[in-house]
Amino acid sequence: MSKLNLILAITLATLGLIAINSMSSLPQTVYEVQQSVMVVSNSKTSGGSGVVISSTQETSTVLTNGHVCNLLANGGLVISADLSEHRVANYRKSEQYDLCLIEVQENLHINTAIAPTSPIVGERATVVGHPLLLPTMVTEGYFSYKLTIMVEVGSHPCTDFDKHTARGVWICASNGGMMPDVKAFESIMTSALIEPGSSGSPVFNSRGELAALIFAGDRNSPYSYAVPLEAIQFFLFSEVKLLSKTVPENMLDASSIITNQNIDNQIKRIFK
Repeated sequence: MSKLNLILAITLATLGLIAINSMSSLPQTVYEVQQSVMVVSNSKTSGGSGVVISSTQETSTVLTNGHVCNLLANGGLVISADLSEHRVANYRKSEQYDLCLIEVQENLHINTAIAPTSPIVGERATVVGHPLLLPTMVTEGYFSYKLTIMVEVGSHPCTDFDKHTARGVWICASNGGMMPDVKAFESIMTSALIEPGSSGSPVFNSRGELAALIFAGDRNSPYSYAVPLEAIQFFLFSEVKLLSKTVPENMLDASSIITNQNIDNQIKRIFK
């Protein structure tokens, strides 16, 4: 039975140097670092983390959070562990979970193993991500219990209904007339340290398999909250097939290539 825990204002997307804890086995940790990527907007001023799921000769897919993909409407980049940059071709956001699958039209030469079973309480949890948009940071902790948390996903101007209780009046007054919008998410807790920018960081189990994906933290607690394995499996193996692809607005339109007389300049402008 999941517990209900109210946590507001904990989404981490807005906002390496490889730190390897002595608890890790070096070869496994190095491979986990290679699987993790940075996902940023075109301006490179905001973003989060992600993990390469699969690669073919022509395309690769990257798993991150849905709220990270919200930053990609006007285009974005996937930055690999070697700091090479790859333009986001399209993405698909889950309608049920804070998950998103990005596609780049390049071979990233990584295929990540998805854990077949959920981690047990006390199992080692290794988080590999890009807090504060640093190249790569590895932190370690342990998996804890699953619970339902309430996460602030946006806000709206306060209405008379919002202010019909004393608590509502206080929230509206302390938030400049805005009422937070909250949504319930299933999560699994870990004790691994995270920071803003850790959203979308893969959490590997003791066998080096993807077992969860960071999506939130609590500023009043050292714990991190991750999308549980069952949600990841459902999204990747079932839901994503039914979702339409969103193409960033700045991606080159095929018809404009054919009709534009200055093709070279257009390509340089968009892909510089």
